[in-house]
Amino acid sequence: MTIEAKRKDLLEDITKEEEELNVPRELSSAFIALSLRSRRQKGLDEVAKSFLTTVRQQVTRCFSEAQMTSLEYKIEMYKRLGELRRKVKRISDQKGNNERKVYLEKIFLDTLHWLTGLSYVSDQNAEDWNFEVKRMTAFMKLMEARVRVSVTQTPPAGEAIRKIYFLLSEGVRYSEVKQNRVETLFRELGKYTSGLGVTKEEREMIVKAVGLAAGHWYKCRNGHIYAIGECGGAMERSKCPECNDTIGGQRHQLESSNRHAPEMDGSRFAAWSEAANMANFDPNEFR
Repeated sequence: MTIEAKRKDLLEDITKEEEELNVPRELSSAFIALSLRSRRQKGLDEVAKSFLTTVRQQVTRCFSEAQMTSLEYKIEMYKRLGELRRKVKRISDQKGNNERKVYLEKIFLDTLHWLTGLSYVSDQNAEDWNFEVKRMTAFMKLMEARVRVSVTQTPPAGEAIRKIYFLLSEGVRYSEVKQNRVETLFRELGKYTSGLGVTKEEREMIVKAVGLAAGHWYKCRNGHIYAIGECGGAMERSKCPECNDTIGGQRHQLESSNRHAPEMDGSRFAAWSEAANMANFDPNEFR
């Protein structure tokens, strides 16, 4: 691809990102958070606009292949940061997560300042950035896990959370050694969470309260759980109350984007079909 073609593509990307900033919607509110370090610092939206303006000027004046590649990398970094910000917005504010969101927004702000002042993306810059993305991603995973697990009922889970938080919030460069340690702690933490947004104990209580046989639990395209009663076969379509995506199906045919959710009740197959009924059959239910 020629420099002119790259220039055209980059300018189009920048225009799209600028339009995204100017759309007044809820997801954009993450931009207006202020840094904890100083309430006088510009909001994320102002820093983002400044970054895009600076990169636009650099792209317009650039005639070097190496520099254009560097600018492409900066825009990709910015896009990745935007994806992370939007994911943070969707995380529940429960159990102290609001404070953690402010901490992440501070990291976003500092990262935007760093990107704005970066004249050239070196291999070391790229490596540092990739580790920072891993740190931010792990931090969001920790926030989601914190909502799912009951620290008071499972002290080991609380200890794992504290250790992960310490590793992620240290004011030093994030490294592969730290990342490996964090992943190990997340595996330990996984023993105390179901991955469904509830604790293992809560999941078992829900399954017991609903009282359906094995194989009646399903999930939409986005992983939100629901149950089908009667025979367990889908007979009508509806909308997921969480994300408004299609759930259910017709004529015992599950919507193609939906899946059986064995993580809910431990069943091997969905309830509908002869093979599944035999696999899920529990003779103890008829004693």
